[in-house]
Amino acid sequence: MWFKEIEKILKENPPRELPLGDFKPSAVGVPLSVQRGELNLTFILRTMNVNHPGQIGFPGGQYEPKDGDLYKTVLREVEEELGIKKELIYPLGRLSDQTTPSKFWIRPYVILIPGNIDLKAKDKGEVEKIFSIPILKFKKRFEQWGVEFWFKETRIWGVTARMMEELFSKILRI
Repeated sequence: MWFKEIEKILKENPPRELPLGDFKPSAVGVPLSVQRGELNLTFILRTMNVNHPGQIGFPGGQYEPKDGDLYKTVLREVEEELGIKKELIYPLGRLSDQTTPSKFWIRPYVILIPGNIDLKAKDKGEVEKIFSIPILKFKKRFEQWGVEFWFKETRIWGVTARMMEELFSKILRI
């Protein structure tokens, strides 16, 4: 199965780990699914009421002590932001830690989610929109501030684009 191959690739290519320092620990799920026979990435458009307002990103958020570990942060956030129960999420591996200018330290986990269910945020105050894009449909560009990925009029940039670039370089061998 294709997802076992992705899991193997991610295991054989360990992520870069960064020290936490004075950054806020956070984690995101990088959700892969198959929809209409194509491998997709799922994103959220954040509302104007949260950190990184109006930005496109992966579901995730700041670590809370009740989580216990960063992967459990991902499970909690994916359930809140996509409406997927943790029992339906399969971990495939990790990508390299990232930091943001807003002082977030992010640990990305690549996860497999069902492609045949309706995604619906539990809290409309955080997520304005949920959408998926086939990974082979992206156009990569290099701009002044770094890599960007485009699909039609949708622009993905910043830390999310850096995660995508690492994922694509590993699983697509580009």
